[in-house]
Amino acid sequence: RCSALLNRAHCYVGMGKLEAALADIETITQGGPTEDGFDPKQWHKVWMSRGGIRRKLAQLQGSEELYAQSKADYEYVLSIRPLNESYVTKARRCLQQLAARESERGRSGRDSEGKAQASPSPKRRRLDASRSRSRSPVPAPSTAAVEMAPETGRGPKLPLGSKALQALPEDAVAAGRRLFWDGAVSSRPSGAPATSERRYEVSVQGVTEVVQLHATESSWSGSCSCRLSSHCKHVAAALCALEQEEKTELPAEPLPSSGVAMQAPAACGFRLEQLARQLERKTNDELKNYLRLNQQLLSGAKAELAQRLAENAIFGALAPCPRCGGHLHPEEPLLAPNTTYFCKRQLRDREACGYEASGALVERRPFLGAEELLKGIRG
Repeated sequence: RCSALLNRAHCYVGMGKLEAALADIETITQGGPTEDGFDPKQWHKVWMSRGGIRRKLAQLQGSEELYAQSKADYEYVLSIRPLNESYVTKARRCLQQLAARESERGRSGRDSEGKAQASPSPKRRRLDASRSRSRSPVPAPSTAAVEMAPETGRGPKLPLGSKALQALPEDAVAAGRRLFWDGAVSSRPSGAPATSERRYEVSVQGVTEVVQLHATESSWSGSCSCRLSSHCKHVAAALCALEQEEKTELPAEPLPSSGVAMQAPAACGFRLEQLARQLERKTNDELKNYLRLNQQLLSGAKAELAQRLAENAIFGALAPCPRCGGHLHPEEPLLAPNTTYFCKRQLRDREACGYEASGALVERRPFLGAEELLKGIRG
């Protein structure tokens, strides 16, 4: 029964019904041990899920109380014995993000009192964008409210599609990207200016769904003809197409001799996804052995390890951060190498390194074992 409730809660999250999802999670956590000895209070997954749902609600409602409750859930995951390496890593990462938000909120409060503010670092800009998303209004039930960066007088210049995708469920985004890479998305005239409305058709196994994207003053809203109406893989696929259209409008960056040429998204995305799926058949130890041999990051769940290994095997091993020697992290792993890479390492004074570079500018080295891993991969 606990598993069924948790699965239904995740479905509710995908549909945008966060209150109903939280109610199912509360039912699980309030129960005691079952007859077969299962204790929900020792189930890492359910507490991570409750922390994530409370965090989403806090972002939509701007509630500091919900942020505190979410933090308490993540801290509880760290106290469960025996420890689960994957969930402990996720909980620590979420706690770091919440701590960064609180720190940024405190600095913003001091700045509002008239103190001088230095030019923002790359990490500060990402935190500002995250905080602006957390204060967005609750989306309507039939549309996917998708955050955009504030427009300037010259119009948006950043690829807003990638920011818009962050408001959708992770499983819908992953499925949408696969549809986009497989060529299932086609643009259609909407009869309105492209800056205010976009229309796409997404074909899946002979069934075509129509997606309408509408630009408002501060967000993109998407509606779909499928039974979910919004928050679905079709909306995500359409946003991937919008993301690519916006990127083609940006000026190309110069390519240094040490960089990697920017790849065609559909081609490199398909190869990356294909190899990542194959690598998930290996054990965690096998994946980490390849990464360790090439001095790459070893933390994360199995899917993250497979994605990281696939990227490095296809495009080359990422060199350390040129500023502090730490590991570089892709902002959008599924878009590698056409994404931004940044360093999360904290220096001795507990200040973030802040290094950031586009995929065309990061240094890559030959990946040891790539030939063996790439056997059988098409393209």
